[in-house]
Amino acid sequence: GLHPVEVIDLGQQARTAAERPGWLARVQARRRLPVNALALLSRQWATLLAAGLTVEHSLSALIEQAESERVHDTLAAIRSDVVSGHSLRIALDRHSGAFPPIYRAAIAAGEQSGELAAVMNQLADHLERGADLQRKTMQALIYPALVAVVALLVVTGLMVFVVPQVVGVFAQSKQALPLLTRLMIGVSNFIRDWGWLALAAGAAALLGALALLRDERIRHAFDRRLLALPVLGRHLRSLDATRFASTLAILVGSGVPLLAALDAAGRVVQRLPIR
Repeated sequence: GLHPVEVIDLGQQARTAAERPGWLARVQARRRLPVNALALLSRQWATLLAAGLTVEHSLSALIEQAESERVHDTLAAIRSDVVSGHSLRIALDRHSGAFPPIYRAAIAAGEQSGELAAVMNQLADHLERGADLQRKTMQALIYPALVAVVALLVVTGLMVFVVPQVVGVFAQSKQALPLLTRLMIGVSNFIRDWGWLALAAGAAALLGALALLRDERIRHAFDRRLLALPVLGRHLRSLDATRFASTLAILVGSGVPLLAALDAAGRVVQRLPIR
């Protein structure tokens, strides 16, 4: 028979390694997996685990089936960590940028309770609902944005190319022009002469606004005004409420303690006043 020579606490080693990941793990940890890819991955992973495969063997099968290089590399790194003796929770924590906090918390609870396949299916359902909601939101916003861009391009084209030709006709007639016409001519001249400067100033203002929104007080005030809007505010409140409720249900159903689940679910809420 075999006799143990040395017993080492791998859990402690795994935690230490997770605190000091290598350069490859740090690079991969910054690469967030797309929601659709993560939902498909979770569904396939749950099927393999339910069929009786171990975590290591299921990861090997997922690596062979991966169509995306990003998914392939991330799964290969996770499998390497698992084979090295790390738990799946530690392996996912080493690549925290690729997996959202709710995903890692649910996986940790499922791994501890032995219901990893069921938790994977719940995560897949949650991610698919989130992707569908995000797609509907983008579809609702893309048409007004497209109309606004086309209208801006049309007006700019008129001011730059059409109005100067009309000005030449009026100049030959030597007639007094109405105030509105003179204003249009002035706007046309400004766009042709200083349009690039206005565009640069607009880009700088946008970057400045994004920088200001990093301040929590300014972001809080901005979100409060945004939520007060008649249509958009109601939609944003419903979106955050749906995210919070579904996330909390997934975490509590996976066995995560209620206080930890509330804390993790609160982080998925986008608007600071609601959070």
